Amino acid sequence: MGTFTGRQQGGGANALGTVYKLTPGGTLTTLYSFTGGTDGSNPDAPLVQGTDGNLYGSTPFGGVSGGGAIYKISTGGKLKVLHTFTNTSDGGNPVAGLIQGTDGNFYGTNILGGANNNGVVFKITASGTFKVLHDFQAATDGAWSFTALVQATDGNFYGTCTYDGGIPGGDYGQGSIYKLTRAGAFSTVYLFDGTVGNNPIALVQNTDELLYGDTQLGPKGGFFGLVYSLNIGAKPLAKLALTSGKIGQVIGIFGQGFLIATGVTFGGVSTKFSTAGGNYLTATVPAGARTGSVVVKIPSGNLTSSLVFKVTPTLKTFSPSDGPVALLSSLLGPA
Repeated sequence: MGTFTGRQQGGGANALGTVYKLTPGGTLTTLYSFTGGTDGSNPDAPLVQGTDGNLYGSTPFGGVSGGGAIYKISTGGKLKVLHTFTNTSDGGNPVAGLIQGTDGNFYGTNILGGANNNGVVFKITASGTFKVLHDFQAATDGAWSFTALVQATDGNFYGTCTYDGGIPGGDYGQGSIYKLTRAGAFSTVYLFDGTVGNNPIALVQNTDELLYGDTQLGPKGGFFGLVYSLNIGAKPLAKLALTSGKIGQVIGIFGQGFLIATGVTFGGVSTKFSTAGGNYLTATVPAGARTGSVVVKIPSGNLTSSLVFKVTPTLKTFSPSDGPVALLSSLLGPA
């Protein structure tokens, strides 16, 4: 089992937050302490591991203009700032986590800035090329997107705005669910009006293809929120417990109809598997597996993983077996 990684909003060498790793045995190592400069401060959003093995995240504060930053950090603790927000056209103060799309780019939202100061949806490459995809307009499509986007199995991105959305209800409106196509076309899917709760704060896609979320407030302004579902007409999917692993490693997969599964493939390569009920099975990363989608074959229609599975390479041998430090460093690369 590998290590766990995470972030803290405070603490660290500068009391402005850290990125850390934790072994299953409980050994904690600080990988990076934020300074409040161009790297930002007080990271709020969870980290996401890209297919390149690096961790990607954001900070809501600090940066060049106080609007936060997007960064990537290696598992060894080397941090690189990819973008600093200006709180103007590019938005500012990202709170939601990033997600990596099937195209390899990262997608996220800001709660402030943009053309209307209601936040934006953006994408950014692993090398830092940044682009605004949509400026929120409070009256028609909502404002303040606090939660991470979801790329559903129809290929489109879905998200929520916690406030506003055209239908009055309190000081800040009642929120919305929106869709962004891969081509960048934005549309409002649902405007909350109080009949199905108010102010949505989360969104996920389950393996049954439905989107699920919850709200801060209940129907007619009740103080207790609720859980809702939304049918977008997408296909069921397979969800991976881990998105990377070595040859021979056993990976858990969640889904539907697994009791009648007939096969599992990693990047097109078949492997052995074992079912543990209709919604969960385990499969071994096979020899010759390639980075790509994991597919569970069932008679009613194959289930494809929502994320790409990365096959982690293993160094089996190197030559020569000994030598000066400079020679070994050139062979193994940077730490």
